[in-house]
Amino acid sequence: MTIEGFRVAFLDGTYDASVYREPVRAGEGGRFYHESDVFTLLKMAGAGAGEVDLLLTCDWPRDVLTYATQPPPGVELRGGSPVVAEVAEKIKPRYHFAGGGFGSGGGVLPEGAV
Repeated sequence: MTIEGFRVAFLDGTYDASVYREPVRAGEGGRFYHESDVFTLLKMAGAGAGEVDLLLTCDWPRDVLTYATQPPPGVELRGGSPVVAEVAEKIKPRYHFAGGGFGSGGGVLPEGAV
């Protein structure tokens, strides 16, 4: 989706390996995303990296702090999604905001941290 020239992509829900590859049933909303959701997101995001300005997800990418040039002090990341890591690697958004994973709330890594 484009908002005032700013390209935004989002993946709603969290990763659950036990349902990820299962087909989505009609009328099934849910708290988990499926492989088909990710396929659609990647297709809509564009063929090349850098076409997305902002990626919004509920999960942080797995091992995101591993790539931090300077991890934020006092920040401990639990879990993380291998799927979101793959999505972020493929579309290389300028910014990525995630709603969970940093203790009691969401977080934003400071500019230049990753």
